[in-house]
Amino acid sequence: MKRLFIIYCVFIFPLVSLAKISITEVMYNPKGSDKNKEWIEVINLDSDIEIKTGKRGWRIFDGKNYRILKGENTIIRKGEIFLFVKDKNIFKSEYNLDPSIKIFETAISLNNKEGTIKILDENKNVLAEFYYNSSMGGNGNGFSLINENGNIKEGRIEKGTPGIYPEPEVQGLNLNESRTKEDKKQTENNPQYLKENEIKEVELNKKEVLNEDVNKGNQEIKEKPIYLIINEFLPDLEGKDEEEFIEIFNPSDDFINLEKVTLKVGSKKIKLSGVIAPKEYKVLSKKEFNFSIRNKGEEISLLDENGKEIFYIKYEGKAKENRSFARDENGRWDWTIPTPGKPNIFLLEDNKEKEDFLFYNRQVLQNTNKSKEEVINFPTTSLKSSLININAKILFIGLVLSLLLGGVLVLFLK
Repeated sequence: MKRLFIIYCVFIFPLVSLAKISITEVMYNPKGSDKNKEWIEVINLDSDIEIKTGKRGWRIFDGKNYRILKGENTIIRKGEIFLFVKDKNIFKSEYNLDPSIKIFETAISLNNKEGTIKILDENKNVLAEFYYNSSMGGNGNGFSLINENGNIKEGRIEKGTPGIYPEPEVQGLNLNESRTKEDKKQTENNPQYLKENEIKEVELNKKEVLNEDVNKGNQEIKEKPIYLIINEFLPDLEGKDEEEFIEIFNPSDDFINLEKVTLKVGSKKIKLSGVIAPKEYKVLSKKEFNFSIRNKGEEISLLDENGKEIFYIKYEGKAKENRSFARDENGRWDWTIPTPGKPNIFLLEDNKEKEDFLFYNRQVLQNTNKSKEEVINFPTTSLKSSLININAKILFIGLVLSLLLGGVLVLFLK
């Protein structure tokens, strides 16, 4: 029995692996009041994990107390970043964050002089630790502490970069010059860093566009005419139409401030917000923006801050159930399977049987060789309607020819 017990301990216990996470950034002493503005950023380094909340879930040790997490149990994927904050609403008002990033509320209260943060799972296993003190930086000056290759130091960007890891070097932002040449070379030669940094720079550029104190480059972006496309919309679903959406696409090379754009669905106007990056898709859902697309004809458009039309699409006829109306790369529209936030896909079976349908589409195009804007109109009828018209003409011509031939035959017989 003793030997069996030893084998069990050696071979069974190691199978129970702990989640591998790392605390990557901490805002322990924000500029001004600390009230509800402290936060902790974490990354999942290994396989998918489930963060359990409530009294029997994960805990955050803030140096004083073990704090429980609020909300629902959540799956975190490998490489995914997530955050612990004291107040979600205050945090979101401070940062223009990607909505896909998971945020957990917890009553943390971090010491401004020094402290040790610990993250524990539901079995009280310590998964990550982060020691800090005020001499490391980030002490009330608006900067955070970052974990860079195991080295804890003050971040380079004011207000920190929650949801962005690793913290990138971006020209034009407030950077810390104390970074060593060896450290910089090691990071910049890391392919994984370079790939991730492209994404992070996009997020930082979005923040710059929204910043009131814009630099010269952003000022030029503001002065350019806005070029956006309505790329897809879903008007009719089986049952209630609660999952309706409108997808917009930025085909330009500029970041566009959506606060200057209004979505118009029928007669309803909706102010947008945030920033859309070059070649990015953005999905506007019915749940978030409270619009309703009519199933039997609708007008949808995008307007700039002066009410000038950026893009317009109008359709007449009955919408297909569970099919979105989407634009292909040539600017032609057709019914297809919904692909919100992704390139549109057109299947042959979706195009076999077409209903009587009519749409009009016009958009403002940017032409680098001309100073003026061009307005393009695309009036198009469906294939079925076209075939009906063609068949009617053929029948009419055939009838006329038959009558003429009949007349000639009668004269000939006489």
